[in-house]
Amino acid sequence: MGLCLLVAGLCLCQSVSAESAAWIVVGMTGQSADRDELTGYAREVQSAFAHRGLASTNIHLLSESVTRDGILAALGDAAKLDHSDDFWLVLLGHSGRTQGNQAAFQVPGRRLTADDLRAALEKVPARKWIFIGTDRGGAFLPALKMPDCTALSATEEQGEVDSPRFTGNWVRLFAEHPRASFAESAARASEATAADYERLQVLQAEHALLLDTNGVVLRAPFGATTNPPAPPAPPPRPPGAYRGRQLSSAVN
Repeated sequence: MGLCLLVAGLCLCQSVSAESAAWIVVGMTGQSADRDELTGYAREVQSAFAHRGLASTNIHLLSESVTRDGILAALGDAAKLDHSDDFWLVLLGHSGRTQGNQAAFQVPGRRLTADDLRAALEKVPARKWIFIGTDRGGAFLPALKMPDCTALSATEEQGEVDSPRFTGNWVRLFAEHPRASFAESAARASEATAADYERLQVLQAEHALLLDTNGVVLRAPFGATTNPPAPPAPPPRPPGAYRGRQLSSAVN
């Protein structure tokens, strides 16, 4: 059996419109090895969207010299979608806080804030599926409470790891099951992440959150049960930050 969903607003199977679109963004990282890892994730997600049925011309990857203005321009293009379409946005990298204590996705120069993201997404009429695959990702969720928007964060607002395992697990399981529902992918990735920590025999230091279309923030398993369980994950890296230097949570 697949996933049995118990939450209003989360559909079991999501159809794909011919005009649906996806943007995958790799933000600022530490050393080049970290960027290589995240770019690899982005390409896996790009391929998964193609297998999900999105047209290749509607799947976009921003990973080189990405800027706030570039991301906002991409979101502006998404405003052309219809109410019956699906719009996906996947953010990979790091998040932090501005000096005004606003959640911000870290890119070179001016950062992409939660308010930036909300203002742009409010102009997108399509159903919106957002994955914040970063540390401190939960801080974006309050700003994403809007009609037809479901958002997933790899971590809570603060106090969790800088390199969440959930992100890699979500990418892997989405690539293996590209036609799975948004909630199914999230639930399976949470199971795999919990199993990683159990194998390492350490306290779980990250907790994904899912914002549903009713504006309710859910914890794993996000009102869902899975059967069978997620397949075994590859051996996890030891707990800790990315191999590169840890980025400051204070951003401009």
